[in-house]
Parts: sequence; structure tokens; C-alpha cells
Amino acid sequence: MLLVAVSFGLAAGLLLYFLRFHRRGNCRQRKETDSNLRLKIGFSELDGMASLALLVSNKGDADIWVEEIEIFLSELEATFQAGVPSYHGIQPIRAQLAPGEKSSISLSTTIYKVGGECQRWYSFVLSSVVRYRIGEEWRTKHLENYRVEMIGFITASVRRERQPLQGSNSENQPQNGRSVEEASKRPKFI
Repeated sequence: MLLVAVSFGLAAGLLLYFLRFHRRGNCRQRKETDSNLRLKIGFSELDGMASLALLVSNKGDADIWVEEIEIFLSELEATFQAGVPSYHGIQPIRAQLAPGEKSSISLSTTIYKVGGECQRWYSFVLSSVVRYRIGEEWRTKHLENYRVEMIGFITASVRRERQPLQGSNSENQPQNGRSVEEASKRPKFI
């Protein structure tokens, strides 16, 4: 009886060790391919103000071409808007990063226009996708969601959203419930 329990425990231990080793190997391969480009939403000091920026760094040993960032806004709350928000925009970056190079790309202007040119305080959840190329291989990377508060072009706070957004359609729906197409048909100034 004791021999059966010991052999069962040994077999279970070997199985767990094998699964752990196998998983660790797969994670290493995945990290090696994705670890060349580090992307993060953060602050950048431009012209004396705190600007919302995409922080990019190349940790690999090959040049990386960063093509664009696609921005989605959801849960937009604004005090005053001069235009109709589109909730979606693409900012071309078109920058090459040499190995070891770091860069910051301001997103404030694009977010200001996508959010309907908010003149005062506004808050939203920012989702974004970056498209880039290493060698001849094109890749996309989905960044984490961030809760952002801004006043015009100036960023007041950035916090990472830990829970996924509710529903996939929320980023294309204005607060009044009409679709983006319906909202864009109405005149900007009534």
C-alpha cells in the first residue's frame, strides 16, 4: 500500500514537473519574439506641459519600423465639446527605431480630435493597437486599457484599467445611444 502511494506521488510529481517545464519553454519562446518592442502609454514633457504619449523602446538587436497607432475611446464623459466625437482614430507614426533606441510620440492632438475637441475636463477609457514591422514581418500589439482624464490637450491622470471593457460595441457608441453614423449626420453647431 505504501509502495503504491509513493509511486503514485512520484508519477504525479514528474507529470507536474514536465508540464511546468514545457510551459516555461513556450513562454520563453513567446517572450523572445515579443520582447523586442516595449510599448506603454504614459507622460511626456513637451513644450512645458504633461502630454499623453506612446512610449516606445527597442530592446532587440534589429531595426523596428513603427507604422501607426489606432485609438478607441469609450465611456467618454465631457464637460463641453466643440464637435461630434468619432470615438476612433488612427495616428500615423512612421518611425524607425534602431536597437537600444527610445522614443515618445504625443497622442494628445489625436485624442483631442477623436473626443470631439473637448474644451474643458473630460474622461475616457483608452484602448489602442500599435502596428509595427520587424524585418519583413508585420505585427500588431494590443496595449492595455487606460482610464485617462484630460483638460483640453493637458493630461491630468492616467490609470490602467484592470477589467476588460463591457461589450465590443461600446467604443463606437456615443453616450446618447445613437450610432456614430447617425451622430455624424447632425450639424456640428445647432
